[in-house]
Amino acid sequence: MIFDFHTHISPEDDIGKLLDAMDQNGVDKSGASVVVGPGGDNGRLANKLLHQSIAQYPDRLIGYAGVVPYAADCAEFLRYCVDTYGFKALKLHPSIQQFYPDDRRIFPVVEEAIKLDIPILIHTGSVPIPGTASKYDSPIYIDDLALVYPEAKIVMAHADPFGDTPAIAAKHPNVYMDTTTTFARYARLIPGLAEETLRFMSLCQSESNTAYGCGKTLFGSDANPAKGFRIAENLQPLQQLNLPDDEKAMILGGNAVKLLKL
Repeated sequence: MIFDFHTHISPEDDIGKLLDAMDQNGVDKSGASVVVGPGGDNGRLANKLLHQSIAQYPDRLIGYAGVVPYAADCAEFLRYCVDTYGFKALKLHPSIQQFYPDDRRIFPVVEEAIKLDIPILIHTGSVPIPGTASKYDSPIYIDDLALVYPEAKIVMAHADPFGDTPAIAAKHPNVYMDTTTTFARYARLIPGLAEETLRFMSLCQSESNTAYGCGKTLFGSDANPAKGFRIAENLQPLQQLNLPDDEKAMILGGNAVKLLKL
């Protein structure tokens, strides 16, 4: 199975275009979320509309709850999204939502995700979005969060092979990284870099190999219905990696199936 762990859907989107792009690239399922900014109704309408959109395609699309993680009732709302909408993960975006991942204000929603046994997909890395503060997006703060909550299942989005993300994912048993945009771009531009990064992640193990790194890495595209081309841009470099088929299968879908309990 090929599972795209990182896509986005907005209420006005033509989901058929995303499904077409998935079909063209052999993607079986995708995890989809909305990014909820602070204020307003803290994501209630956005999550309801996301559920209504993806409910038409339950065999192709899996919903992730978008929650403002320091809102007064964020933990209760996350449980509502899981119980009522069937969402399988939590999506957080520190620079848009303006929080550090090790901020104590978000501990209640992290604890709720642990109780629900769902992964938390957290954006990392600077993005050129006006009005956002890139200081919140450093993976270093996720390292701190994982030390406080080692049982939390965390996926760091946009893994940078030149940054801290691979080492942080490697040293925490329940921390992973997705290949969205950054990792895949470098894999395409610098032959052998991705394989060496995955091998580096195994240094804390008894042997140096790529299998451990592959077990901590998930394919993602950041695609949406208007930008279905991102699937091919992010998937093809991974399909071309010089890795055993079973290790490649972990990245392309096996790890996502395990985390989301599909």
